[in-house]
Amino acid sequence: MKTYVTVYFGTALVAMFLVPIISRLAKRYRFVDSPGPRKVHRTPIPHIGGIVFIVSTLSLILPLFFLNNDIGRSFREARTEFIALLAGASFIFVVGLIDDLRTVRPNIKLLCIVGASLVVCASGATIRSISFGPWFELEFGWLAWPLAVIWITTITIGMNFIDGLDGLAGGIAAIVCGTILVLALWSSQTAIAVLMLALLGSVTGFLFFNFHPAKIFMGDSGSMFLGFMIGAGSLVCQAKTCTLVGLALPFLALGVPIFDMAYAVIRRHFFERRSLFTPDRSHLHHHLLDLGLRQGAVVIIIYSMTAISASIGLFMLTVGAGWSGCLFAIGLLLLFSMFVYLYRDYYHKIRLALKRNRIITREAREIKRSFENAQVRMLESRSFKAWWETVCDMGQKMHFHSIGLWHNRNGCSVNVREWKASKSTKEKLLKIIFTLNGRDTTEWEMRVKILINSYLELSARQAMLLARLMDEFPPPEEESEEFEQSKDADSADIQIKKMPDYVPMPLSIIGIPVVPFELYSQSLECIEKLIDSNKKSFCVAINPVKIYHALQKPELLKILQQADIGICDGVGISITSRILNGKSIKRCTGCDLFFKLLSLASRKGWGVYMLGASAQSNAKARLKLKKMYPNLKILGWQNGYFKNSDAVIKQINSSKAKLLFVAMGSPKQEYWIWQHRQAINANFCMGVGGSFDIASGSLQRAPRFFRVTGTEFLFRLMMEPFKRWHIQKVLFPYLFRVIEKKLVDFTISTEDRKD
Repeated sequence: MKTYVTVYFGTALVAMFLVPIISRLAKRYRFVDSPGPRKVHRTPIPHIGGIVFIVSTLSLILPLFFLNNDIGRSFREARTEFIALLAGASFIFVVGLIDDLRTVRPNIKLLCIVGASLVVCASGATIRSISFGPWFELEFGWLAWPLAVIWITTITIGMNFIDGLDGLAGGIAAIVCGTILVLALWSSQTAIAVLMLALLGSVTGFLFFNFHPAKIFMGDSGSMFLGFMIGAGSLVCQAKTCTLVGLALPFLALGVPIFDMAYAVIRRHFFERRSLFTPDRSHLHHHLLDLGLRQGAVVIIIYSMTAISASIGLFMLTVGAGWSGCLFAIGLLLLFSMFVYLYRDYYHKIRLALKRNRIITREAREIKRSFENAQVRMLESRSFKAWWETVCDMGQKMHFHSIGLWHNRNGCSVNVREWKASKSTKEKLLKIIFTLNGRDTTEWEMRVKILINSYLELSARQAMLLARLMDEFPPPEEESEEFEQSKDADSADIQIKKMPDYVPMPLSIIGIPVVPFELYSQSLECIEKLIDSNKKSFCVAINPVKIYHALQKPELLKILQQADIGICDGVGISITSRILNGKSIKRCTGCDLFFKLLSLASRKGWGVYMLGASAQSNAKARLKLKKMYPNLKILGWQNGYFKNSDAVIKQINSSKAKLLFVAMGSPKQEYWIWQHRQAINANFCMGVGGSFDIASGSLQRAPRFFRVTGTEFLFRLMMEPFKRWHIQKVLFPYLFRVIEKKLVDFTISTEDRKD
């Protein structure tokens, strides 16, 4: 008995001794909570009171491990659970204190709480089962850990949410600690009883300074520490008893913060459609204040609600298992009824909010489907006419009133295209003007009128999606004779060029053309004819990673679409073609084609320029290539670490090389070639990635098995997991994009057949 008295009064006295010191230091260093719109206090108040709880509790609990009596032995017997509990609570305190001083993002705090909860679970404290008297026992199996984590997390966040008035969270914590103390004594769990007594004492001492008007706040460090200690402590207690009472009693005692948190989550997510972590002024205590009650009255009301539900829980200890379940149901019903009564004025708002959200969700789904269909069609568009038809079709499906495209040049605006809905209307309209970034030197304007049928939010969402579509697919030039160009023939190079007949017709891989070469010899024959024709050509090795990034970056997408030859550089492209086009493409890897082109160049006497890689790797590659192909003419070289592109281009042109190989990594090499393609005189340009490093021997080529099966990417991932994972992780979203494209194509074809 002496130990119990010492622990309670000792923690209370330590807390009362620490509060003035902590308060004085907080004021000196400005660790205070300033008044704000959602706060009740009017003057800055110190808010690092959580230090009081952890210091007073640990200063009396830790010595008990070395005590030579029954209490000390009970702590030593359960030392694993208690060390995990105290360590997790200390970690949560530190997180809360950092949040009080500097601010921690809510999702980080949630992650920390879950992590600390897992530590407690690892010590053996989980919800393994619940016994319903002599009738049956419910085993949770693998759900034991998730349920325990949810329990601790819910209580920790609930205590944090309810800490909004002077003395409110502290008083609730005191009632809950007292309730769990009785449960622990009833189930002969001495260590848990002493722990709850220590928390009760520290809260009691703190409340002398925390009642209205408060001289100090517990802050996030205090509310999260108390919540975690109560949640984890009650879990350890339940794990020993495995009875319904062991879980139901703490739940009823914590009913007010749990119901308040549940209502906050439902309100924010379903009614207000905003982040669950965004603070507001709609908690239970705020609602009672809005009814005109004073702070003191609100605190007393919530204390009473907590005490009543806790008393019902304590009655469960005195009756049999059957009546325990009835009392638990009565307690829950009482709490629910009180919350329903207090929030009775919100029912009409809730009904309207649900109706609004249902309409917005349904129509937003339709709007998004129309936008995604337009995206897919834009990827396939090769002319201004197709682009404009896609915009009009999207406007039709989204019920726009009108869309006008204006072309600004030399200060004059010309209405190039105009679309209007077939039915005129007198409804309200949202009028928006977009200034578009066209693909030429002129400026485009899109003037849009959107019907406001139901909610302005939906009309704004339609405008946002149209703006996004214009960002991703700005207006192309109109068609011309040679390249399906526009009125301005000088910008015709933005369209996909018509290739000679000896180049096989490309297959579309999500809007990017890939030439389906059957054999390497066929690709070499085509490239040889292109070079002999004395025309410039640009070859790009297409792989899934490059396509994924191209779909995010319009400039890269444009480069891949405008390249003269796109080769199938990976098994992923072959599989994609099989899915989308019903026909696979034979692999023609950039590395293999590089070496075969060097062999062809040595036979034909063509000059080669090697640009890229490090100076050492470039030099080694040249030496080894000269040994492999004695007749190869390497007319110039430059490492990839240069700043003056003009000087490099001058060297390339002065060398009179017919073939330019650029090894600067993708997509940097493609950007460089595309940017300077007009200035470069070489007949054939190609980005070859790490081929120089492979030629020099500094990078190992994948074994033949991986090359034959098309799984070089797996070999690279095994050899360089950290570097390659960063590159190859996009294969998963790429696969989803391919499946999405297939489903959209199937849907469109189905709708066309119905029409």
